Amino acid sequence: MNRVLFVIALLPGIATIASAQDTPQQQWHKAQADYNYTAIARAYADYMIEHGRDVYGTVHSPLFVTAMDRQTGKLITPPFPHVKRKPFMPGWERDRECRGSDRNYGHADPLDQLTLLKILHRLTETTGDKRYADEANMTAAWWMANAQSPIGLYPWGTHTRWDVTRDGGSGQFEFNHVWPYWKLNPEALQKYAMGLWDHYVADKKTGNFNRHAHSHRHDPGDGMEFPWPGSAMIATWTEAYLANPDPEYVRAIDTILNRWESLRDANGHLASCSSYGEWAWYLGYVQAANRLDDWADRIGAKQPVLAEEMRDYGRRNDAAYLKVSDGLLDIKRVGPVKSYLRATGGFNPERLDIIGGPWQDRKDYALFAVMLHERMKRNDSAALQERYRRAVLDTAEVYMSINPEVQWAVWGENMSGAIRLMLAAHELTGNSAYLHRADQFGRLAVDLFLDDASPLPKITSHDNFYEIESVTTPSTDVWMLAVLDLRDRLANVDEAERQTVRIATTGGIWDCTKLGTSAASVALTYGEGGGRTLFLSRRETGFTSTNGLSIDGLELIASDHVNKRPTLEEARPLNGVYRRRFSGKHREPSTATYGGFKDVLDRANLLLVNHGRNAANVTVTVTYHDSWDDRETRDQTVTIKPGKQMLVAVASPRKRFIRRLDFITDTPGAVKLSQFAFAMTPRSKLNPLTPEAAPADLSAFDRVKATQVKDGLVLDLVGDALRKIKESAGASRQPKLVVENELPVLRFDGKDDFLSIPDNDTLDLHAWTVISLVRPTGGPGVVISKIDGKNFMMNYRLQIDKDGKVGAVVRGTNARQQVNRQARANVLNRFAVVAARFDPKTKGVDKVTISVDGVPASYSYQNAEGPLSAITHSAPLLIGCQPGREPRHFKGDIGGILLYNRALSDEELNSTAKWLVEQRPAGKTAGTNKATKTSTAVPTREAIVFLITGQSNAGGVAAFSPETNEKSGMAKKHPTIPGSTAKEVGVPTIMDA
Repeated sequence: MNRVLFVIALLPGIATIASAQDTPQQQWHKAQADYNYTAIARAYADYMIEHGRDVYGTVHSPLFVTAMDRQTGKLITPPFPHVKRKPFMPGWERDRECRGSDRNYGHADPLDQLTLLKILHRLTETTGDKRYADEANMTAAWWMANAQSPIGLYPWGTHTRWDVTRDGGSGQFEFNHVWPYWKLNPEALQKYAMGLWDHYVADKKTGNFNRHAHSHRHDPGDGMEFPWPGSAMIATWTEAYLANPDPEYVRAIDTILNRWESLRDANGHLASCSSYGEWAWYLGYVQAANRLDDWADRIGAKQPVLAEEMRDYGRRNDAAYLKVSDGLLDIKRVGPVKSYLRATGGFNPERLDIIGGPWQDRKDYALFAVMLHERMKRNDSAALQERYRRAVLDTAEVYMSINPEVQWAVWGENMSGAIRLMLAAHELTGNSAYLHRADQFGRLAVDLFLDDASPLPKITSHDNFYEIESVTTPSTDVWMLAVLDLRDRLANVDEAERQTVRIATTGGIWDCTKLGTSAASVALTYGEGGGRTLFLSRRETGFTSTNGLSIDGLELIASDHVNKRPTLEEARPLNGVYRRRFSGKHREPSTATYGGFKDVLDRANLLLVNHGRNAANVTVTVTYHDSWDDRETRDQTVTIKPGKQMLVAVASPRKRFIRRLDFITDTPGAVKLSQFAFAMTPRSKLNPLTPEAAPADLSAFDRVKATQVKDGLVLDLVGDALRKIKESAGASRQPKLVVENELPVLRFDGKDDFLSIPDNDTLDLHAWTVISLVRPTGGPGVVISKIDGKNFMMNYRLQIDKDGKVGAVVRGTNARQQVNRQARANVLNRFAVVAARFDPKTKGVDKVTISVDGVPASYSYQNAEGPLSAITHSAPLLIGCQPGREPRHFKGDIGGILLYNRALSDEELNSTAKWLVEQRPAGKTAGTNKATKTSTAVPTREAIVFLITGQSNAGGVAAFSPETNEKSGMAKKHPTIPGSTAKEVGVPTIMDA
């Protein structure tokens, strides 16, 4: 059957969503394009009803098969698709591969297909078409009547199946889910309930049982009393008792409860099962407790004491977990810890299934958070309510920021958990932003798991076949049920709250004063054609604007953006090495290599305005992330005078991105965020596969006045100061003077030319700022350098590295006493204003900061070691190289250098940098202002200007006179050549005021 005919044949049920003239294939395209969740689920159901039935073997039944070829619609036949899941994140344990013993290989298992049956019932509720519920009931009824074994059990539950080619089945099964269809066959219920008691439980006195047993013969195991199959048994016995009050069912329930109670230790921790006595498996306890509470409500009227025992199971487990929960629910550090050691109440970081990650396959945070939310509905403990609410919202906040890592396999359960978590957070807060985020996940699920070929969802985002693979929770189609729940929730909120407010930005700048209306969440467009968005949200409320966003309690939760869904071939280079046992050495996921399939927030500039009458102190806290754990936060505090504005620039450090911004102020009601500028960068920046993309056009000084700060200026080489050396530019080993659009520029050949300025007390700096207009054409090359001639202490050095990155260094008496930082931004072959500043009062690497074109740097390398010695440097200041065996001659153009004897403030730096930007040649950099013809004059009392040319026989060292050459200590080694001094060659030594 060809593909087009296949698609046309499978979609009779969605004609109502499109024009009657549309073909079924066009209708399917429209359903996907519109993200019409009902139409998508209906197409899946229609397809399964028509093509997914048991038409194999001798007996054709209404059972649905569990695995199909998405192109042909036929049962999967050998050789089966791969078992071990890939691609997979490197460095992480892969103990939950899709094991052969967990698969149905295309046959039938209604217990693992409960999600499909639930979707059919939901479609009847949604569309009014009774056919869907009838089809589900027909499947369930046939199964109960025809598949039950002589001992009352069924060949279902993950490890066995009904073989549709042989019309039968038997084997080891695991009863993980509660079967909801017993009312269709009460006789089968009674037989099955007694079969569980007689053949699933190994010891009726102690209650010892195993989650595995044989469906067709008495072969129970022991020592694996897992909570989820145990609670499924208790639910079955409860339903059987309500239909037939046999006291044996009460005995069975009581026996299992007592078995679990006997496994509890002195600290109140319950063992997950006797074979794993060291562990408390709280995730399983929650699943069981929620079931027991629900069934206790049903049996309570007839067996109140037993019902209370059932409720006590969960209450005691909750109490034990709450005692240690603060160490286990630290969502922003290690994520929610689902299992822990009973002896210590702590966790073992080498057990990956304990920690997991937001999107790690089957161990993601979301499912556990959803279970905690369900627990909140059943346990009214004030302590539990407060702690679990915080954990659920903390987890939801992470998912508000982080989309799936699409280069690795994403499963339906991953998307379902994220969607249901957003619904839970909306239920707790009423904030529609969570619904907006859930809709983003729903749309991404449609894109990841569906295509033009078939409405059958893929088993993973990288596997093009359909298969229901279920252990304790369903996977493949469960996201469809979640989006139907989302659809219903969206339909119940006000029309204005149903959509994210989309805001088109110019150059990544959001004018927050023009929000226009209140918004639960906003999506800021960026990229070519505005096709990509930065999603911003808040936990408890949305955004309103009056002259900007009030920063009182303001938080900006920023999402990443999936910009591409990679093919398997594109993702294959990122696949991790198979690892059976987790070593514990690769906990930090940023060690992994990432593709550029996601954009992350790299930089943000925040324009704050004080509308009050008093000065306001504002602290901005930035939370950085590595996609799995928050690794650090940083604070910036500024003081804003009344009626003034202040720009706060933040940038992500190496191997991190910005996830959240929080604002606090000591002057409530005064300060507003008037503009938010942002720059996104590929996720691969954490460990690039490809060269880093050029930075976005985001300047921290876009909204400051271009003013050259003069306070502390000790060296000014801009504009006319360079023009005045034009007449002496013919000497050897010195840069040439060229003019670009009337701007004088020094052009260095990268071989041997440079400028030298003799040592002067004015140039020996304890704190400093260097701002330079450069256009490097190669590297490495030093823009400016000042050292101590005796022990090579480095007062300051600004350098362009080989790959065009900007570096700045301060060094003590040896290489182990230094601060060294390298910015990621590439400035090769373009005019850029690069700035570095050194503040000795700041701690660690932040003593040195770098910016490029006004944008604070993110750093590809940074180092801070040892104390820095006192600054007593005596060597000349060099421009275009550094002294020693590795001169690193600068290659390219220098259009200006400003050197200050202090660390400028952010506002001063931005204002001066913008002033220097306006000096660069017009037309060389898109979006820059035209070059001015003259520079601001600087009085001689504020800045002495040294302009000394190099000498071929003096190693590049020159002096004003033989006397100053003698004073510099270079006279014996490099005597002054007659006629070569500055005065003799006509180089000015001071500028007029």
